[in-house]
Amino acid sequence: NLPEKGVVVTSVSPNGPGAKAGLRQANDANNKPLPDAADIILEASGQPVGSAEEIQNLVLSKNEGDKVTLKVWRNGEERTVEVTLEVVPVEENQ
Repeated sequence: NLPEKGVVVTSVSPNGPGAKAGLRQANDANNKPLPDAADIILEASGQPVGSAEEIQNLVLSKNEGDKVTLKVWRNGEERTVEVTLEVVPVEENQ
């Protein structure tokens, strides 16, 4: 069963903090859906999340080099992923 609340990871910047932490996105490089492959973020730093805006606000309240612990749902199991925040140049984040 899928979780009732959470945020689907729709994209991960190559070589960015999410990719380095092993987050999985919903689509491949050709934008084809990858069923059951994407992570769903359930919690960020111990707080339940239900929107991308909530995650963005949390990240913006942190500093480069801070670590954020995410609880994610992947392939029917909860996992913990630690992301070390860093600045991603705009050209890499498109």
